Amino acid sequence: MKQANAKYKGVAAYLPERVVTNEELEKAGFDISPGDVFFKGVQRRHWASKHETSVYMGYKAAENLLKEQSTGANEIDLIICSALIGDNLLPHPVCGIQHKLGACNATAITLDTGCASFVSGLIYASAMIRSGYFKKIVLISISNFSGRAQSKALNDSVLIPGDGAGAILICASDDKQDGLQGWWEKSLGEYHQMLSIRAQDEAGNQTNIWEPHKQIAFWFDNKLIDTLKMNGRELVPKAIRCALDNAGIELDEIDICFTHQPNEFLVNCWREDLGLTEKNHYTTLATCGNLFQASIPVTMASAINAGRLKQGDRVALGSFSFAGELAAGAVIQFG
Repeated sequence: MKQANAKYKGVAAYLPERVVTNEELEKAGFDISPGDVFFKGVQRRHWASKHETSVYMGYKAAENLLKEQSTGANEIDLIICSALIGDNLLPHPVCGIQHKLGACNATAITLDTGCASFVSGLIYASAMIRSGYFKKIVLISISNFSGRAQSKALNDSVLIPGDGAGAILICASDDKQDGLQGWWEKSLGEYHQMLSIRAQDEAGNQTNIWEPHKQIAFWFDNKLIDTLKMNGRELVPKAIRCALDNAGIELDEIDICFTHQPNEFLVNCWREDLGLTEKNHYTTLATCGNLFQASIPVTMASAINAGRLKQGDRVALGSFSFAGELAAGAVIQFG
């Protein structure tokens, strides 16, 4: 079987219709302190309405992508999807997306490494292309959490991020240069569950999701808060540097960088560490908030529309999951 190389053809996004500003949240009684690290830098975000399910948003992002790339759904032979969160505990949204899209020839699978899912997906999709078994892959990342958490009984922090979905088309190519020029990924299991999204009772004790509970909350181990901050600051620059080293490329050879965008504090830390500026580190934090695994594809789609990401650009990507239990970086040639 002839080995092909991966080519990243385009990125598209879907953002929910409803836009929620900080002022709207304050009027609703939520505590939005200007000094709160979670809110800093976020002016508004999109929240999904009831009809905007994870299946729907993933489908819309993929539909927009295929229209832009003049590609038929029946040409796709693999769909890879991650979602925070799905529409049910089981099944995962991916087969619903495949059916709604009409991708009748596609296998549909879940690949989920939390906020690093999109970068992980690029790495594994490229390997699948090089295997020769797949020629056209759609990689989808979905964030559909905040719009579902609108009761004041819920922890304030779950309302900070936004909802949205992004998708990228990865195709087999005869080009000698592979689209994935370098990558790095590492799991750090010692940090597992240092941060989680969980069900809690009134006393803050964790409960099973299927048992009566008071709130859904972002939870982290206060004893390890310094470790959490350290991981947040260090892992993304490390992932990007390791990917660059593996590619044999210097940072100043990169045209643009995209990262996870949990808050302004970490985004600024990463820029300072890597020597980046707003010009070559593009984010949508102010207008979309923290989009978890959808942050990078949604932001790439925005950069394309703004003329900031162009065909032929060399792109660095970096993300980490939860409190640092996985980090991933990649260097790709776009288009």
